[in-house]
Amino acid sequence: MVSLLFVFAMWSTIALDCVLYPCT
Repeated sequence: MVSLLFVFAMWSTIALDCVLYPCT
């Protein structure tokens, strides 16, 4: 399940990046 948490962490970072900066 560690990989799942890692993927979720990556997705959260990407989502947060899209919130802070305009993502395409």
